Amino acid sequence: MTKQSAFRLILTAAALGSLAACGGGASDENTAETGDSAATADTDTAGVIEERQANFEAIGDAFKAIRGQMEGGAPDLAIVEAQATDINTRAQKVADHFPAGTSVDDGVKTEALAAIWEKP
Repeated sequence: MTKQSAFRLILTAAALGSLAACGGGASDENTAETGDSAATADTDTAGVIEERQANFEAIGDAFKAIRGQMEGGAPDLAIVEAQATDINTRAQKVADHFPAGTSVDDGVKTEALAAIWEKP
């Protein structure tokens, strides 16, 4: 196996691991809204949306870092490994970032598709 093939294998494994981690559903404790008031619920919803957007942004940044390493002549495998680990850690949090009450159908301004809440 050439170095280029090994690097592609590592990158593919990291991407597949991230996608596999996204397959879990939301926990039951995230399916009920528990805010004391509408203002608290709005604040909680905004916080959840900000957190999920930041998480996806960080995942994208990690993929960009890996791609940058793979496009270079001699990738630093320590950087690739660290970024792949970050992607995996963040991907495992994705299911918790889509609780009930945070979808477009609930009147929330989000780019997330309603299908996410229909079939988590």
